[in-house]
Amino acid sequence: MRLEIEGLRALKTIQDVGGVTKAADALALSQSAVSHKIRRMEEALDCQLLARKPGGVLLTDAGRRLLPYADRIIALHDEALSGLKKPALRGEVRIGMTEDLIQAGLTRTIGRMAQVFPDVHVMSTVNQSLTLQRKLDDGLIDLAVLQVFDADLRPGDRFLAPNAAVWILGKDQDLPTTATLPFVSYDQHCFFRQWAVSELAAFGKSLRITLECPSTIGVMDAVAAGMGLSMISKHHLKSDVRQGSEVGARLQVLTDVLPSPPSLSFIIRSGAKAPSQPARYIMDEIEKDFRAAA
Repeated sequence: MRLEIEGLRALKTIQDVGGVTKAADALALSQSAVSHKIRRMEEALDCQLLARKPGGVLLTDAGRRLLPYADRIIALHDEALSGLKKPALRGEVRIGMTEDLIQAGLTRTIGRMAQVFPDVHVMSTVNQSLTLQRKLDDGLIDLAVLQVFDADLRPGDRFLAPNAAVWILGKDQDLPTTATLPFVSYDQHCFFRQWAVSELAAFGKSLRITLECPSTIGVMDAVAAGMGLSMISKHHLKSDVRQGSEVGARLQVLTDVLPSPPSLSFIIRSGAKAPSQPARYIMDEIEKDFRAAA
């Protein structure tokens, strides 16, 4: 049994700012990641540290007893780190990410980089995975955090998390029996769309695009309104974002009537050039945050 420094820091921050949500903002982490750190520490200690009550989160007796030790351990830990030489990172990192990663808290990871290494300029762009891949190939970005079909994984990719795609249709809609199916797409470079066109051709079916929308919420809302079917990442149906959850309740997942979507993975992929030291640092931090949130 051991106490993890980041779990102790999460506990102290919750007490200092008065809640898990505010602590997540203060630590530049997602709320689920903070809760996970506390749960892991509770399991290690075999006791409850937080008592969630109306009006806010309060520490239990065990949590209050642990707090003074947490203060001393964190102070000593930070003092030891400050006595070590921090690498002087400078330069620019151009990073691309998909919309999914913003919701997963990737911007908070990049925000920490700016605080720790102010001499590193991070330029971020959000786009579809295939568009980000072209930017990598053209040398317009240094690295990309994106999702790919598992069949398209490359030896140099850093695996972050598994993902899945699903067919969706409005809850009260029936799948058309016609040879041409109405389809709501992210854009012309949407890899869900490209896969669907290829797979459905073998079944004698084609797609008629009814809407192109770069936003996942926009795609889901159009499908829920009856504009056609589409494919999205499965986790969007259980999104923590309130609007996403409400739209997801108006959708149905289609199974056994269309080709089963292949498995997906979230990865970090770098360009043709070897990543710079600042880029490698960001890659390490992204990978670490994904593991912590798992």
